[in-house]
Amino acid sequence: MKSINDDQLLKKLLKETRISGIFSLDISEIVELFLFKEGEYLIHQGEYSEYLYFLASGRVKVFSTNLSGNIVPFGYYQRFRVIGEVSLLWGKKPDTSVQAVEKCYCFGINLEKHRHILLNDNSFLRYICKLLCSIVKTLDNNMAVLMFMPLETRLASFILQNTEDGIFQSSLLECSELIATSYRHLLRMMKDFCDRGMLKKEKQKYLVVDEKKLREIASEPYRYYG
Repeated sequence: MKSINDDQLLKKLLKETRISGIFSLDISEIVELFLFKEGEYLIHQGEYSEYLYFLASGRVKVFSTNLSGNIVPFGYYQRFRVIGEVSLLWGKKPDTSVQAVEKCYCFGINLEKHRHILLNDNSFLRYICKLLCSIVKTLDNNMAVLMFMPLETRLASFILQNTEDGIFQSSLLECSELIATSYRHLLRMMKDFCDRGMLKKEKQKYLVVDEKKLREIASEPYRYYG
């Protein structure tokens, strides 16, 4: 993590994310800008964080480690949003870890100095309530999909949500964890999608050839992003 003292970049990201719209106060007086490199942690499970972070740009993954040492993935964030709102805002240890999967810029608000301001900002608290409702809805949807929808539905949904300019090149290992299947089985499914003309493999990436067919399969999408 690196603190960034660049007023122009800060103003640019504040404008792009429209973060000021979720607060009643002028947060330019209390917000700081940080850079996280790929692989760096924003939040460690079970450890307090000095800052409440807001993802301004980049992509992070959210996961926990159970008592057996196994990783339990929850998904990715790649849009502006607050991180660790439930535990950190109320001074509790987080139940999940958040790790950058690419270079990320984040706004940070020092909780020791400004927690009372956040907890007394009704506009910000309304934003948190809406976010928590969205999270609960997403979890309910995902549980239903995992219980009743076939693997190809979950895979097609993941591919569509992670395709940019017709190219899918996300980590297949992370994909297998998120759609609850083995890496070996996932490779077989990817080959099957290629054989059926929906994808075409090129080195370390896949080209989406038949998006319409993928969307037909992903009729009940599993939502991987917060």
